[in-house]
Amino acid sequence: METTGAADVCAICLDDVGRGQAIFTAERSHVFHLRCISDNVAHGNRECPLCKATWRDVPAVDKAIPVPRPRHPRVYADDDPVAAREAHAQGAGAQAADVAAMVLKTHCERPAVPRGASRDSFAVLVHARAPGGGESTAAAADGPRAPLDLVTVLDVSGSMSGSKLRLLKQAMGFVIDNLGSADRLSVVSFSDNARRVIRLARMSGDGKASAKRAVECLAACGGTNIGSGLRVASQVLADRRHRNAAAAVLDSGDGRHGVEVAERAYAGNKERRQVMGATDK
Repeated sequence: METTGAADVCAICLDDVGRGQAIFTAERSHVFHLRCISDNVAHGNRECPLCKATWRDVPAVDKAIPVPRPRHPRVYADDDPVAAREAHAQGAGAQAADVAAMVLKTHCERPAVPRGASRDSFAVLVHARAPGGGESTAAAADGPRAPLDLVTVLDVSGSMSGSKLRLLKQAMGFVIDNLGSADRLSVVSFSDNARRVIRLARMSGDGKASAKRAVECLAACGGTNIGSGLRVASQVLADRRHRNAAAAVLDSGDGRHGVEVAERAYAGNKERRQVMGATDK
């Protein structure tokens, strides 16, 4: 690479190679702008544009430096560790041993053939029952399932006051009681805004008691911003340090969000009609 003062012409862009410009002189003294030949090489061309000779030495091509994507802070990365996988695998293996038997039954067209008689062909019906079907269904239902990460999104807006909130707390108590020690639960509540009530915690004896106390302290007030509740629940699952085999979000409320949106839309339309001089009927 050098600078030149000669009035040569770059064979790629056909512009003059003037003084002070960065150039590349090929093996047969052909001269090109460095930027032109670098673009040429970057597209895989290793031959001289003039004589088509294959170059032994080519100019270095600058590789684009990847720009790292901004990483959002993990706000909810404080979840409990998951249960030991070995214990769950042993339980699953025991379940498989109990229910992984296929049952086959055959039914022939003729129960018997007289001695001395023969049949070239006759129909045989084969009945196959897969593992887990029929009598095995109850055994499969009683067996261990995959551990679950559950985030409940609870509506505590003003419309949930009174009996609705009491029923919601009773339902949450039922959910908590039916979670296993390997399951993890996080509770998110929403009204005007959303907040995480409890972190994603193992549902051991102490975990269940703590979750029930947190749910009992919930109070109803404000509007119904279900979108913020679902966003927080999604972030709780996304920020997990550990992950169970299954994950779910359970939304509980009275469905007033859609009614409130319709009421606000009706009020806005009514106000616009009044401004325009129309009469609302």
